[in-house]
Amino acid sequence: MTLNILQGQQKTTQQTDSLVRYVDPKVFFAQANVAPIITVLQALKRLQFAPAIKPEWVEEDMGDPTTTLNGAINNSPSTVTVNVAAGTGEMFKANDIIQIGSEQMLVSDRTVDKLTVVRNFGTAGLEAHADASVIRFLGSAFAEGSASGTGIRQKSGLVDNYHQIFKTPVEASGTEMNVKRYERMNETWMSKNKKVAFRYHMEAKERAFIAGQKKYDTDAARRTCSGILEYLTMREDMSSSFTRAKFEAFIEEVMRNGGNNYFLFGTGKFLRVFNTEVLGNSQMNITPETKKWGLNIQNYHSVFGNITIVYHRVLHKILSDVYGGCAMLLDMDLVTEYYLRKDQYQPNIQNNDVDGRKDQYLAECCPGVANPANHGFLWGV
Repeated sequence: MTLNILQGQQKTTQQTDSLVRYVDPKVFFAQANVAPIITVLQALKRLQFAPAIKPEWVEEDMGDPTTTLNGAINNSPSTVTVNVAAGTGEMFKANDIIQIGSEQMLVSDRTVDKLTVVRNFGTAGLEAHADASVIRFLGSAFAEGSASGTGIRQKSGLVDNYHQIFKTPVEASGTEMNVKRYERMNETWMSKNKKVAFRYHMEAKERAFIAGQKKYDTDAARRTCSGILEYLTMREDMSSSFTRAKFEAFIEEVMRNGGNNYFLFGTGKFLRVFNTEVLGNSQMNITPETKKWGLNIQNYHSVFGNITIVYHRVLHKILSDVYGGCAMLLDMDLVTEYYLRKDQYQPNIQNNDVDGRKDQYLAECCPGVANPANHGFLWGV
């Protein structure tokens, strides 16, 4: 009998039991019902490698072209100073046209939050304007042959999150692996428990991606990630009443700057009331879809855009005691799963002298949500 050794460079085809297997994305769709948000991110290819403990991304929301008046002004043509809300003067420059009420004005100069203007630059006439009146920025109007003026740039802000390490082990003794059990039927111990572990792994990630709170425990080098809910600033309490009109007003506000991939992830109670109050008062604006990505979905066609509706079981489990019937309206083009280590399956991680086997699923990742005003959260239904 020859020595059981190998000489030369180790190849990946040798000792295959010790290799890490990355999880095929198709497997996620088999577990879509417990992790629909992660499933949709997979389907839309919204995954990005972020080689850092704390991935960061840049907010690029253009914002609203409005501010407010800081102090009333009268209707005299000699009143040419307009004070805007603190910190908003930077959005204006010389040669801009602004409108307060019906009166339009030409900005001739700016110092911090104080504008010097030419009154009654349009056709509406002079008006008196109360404190806190809305000021609308309409655009620039340069004289023929004039210089180009002051350059602009977008104010960007960095947002961050922490990668969280998710581990889901599965193990059994050598005896247990060979015992025949009714619940396993013709499946082996490994095939049966791999399915259970992966389902648990997916649901644990989904829970953290929804409701996690960011923390870095430096003593233990343990990090937890912010869930999507922590980023959402557009929140609407529907506990007084939930109607189609209120829902349409909410999605109008959320979707006015959004994209084309809006998803409404709702609890059972929310969707039950939604079916009655919104779909029951609609005229053929709901379209059932065949099963997609392992999910039963429907499309709601509003005048503000299309929304894909998904029943989210886990959302009910972790939020219903605080928020009741609730739903997250997400522009999935602005949601990303950042990862330091993709979901992977690691076999045979037990110690050498253990009479048994231990495998695990492992991931190091976190969600990222850009432009929070383009998403929303409804609760109290």
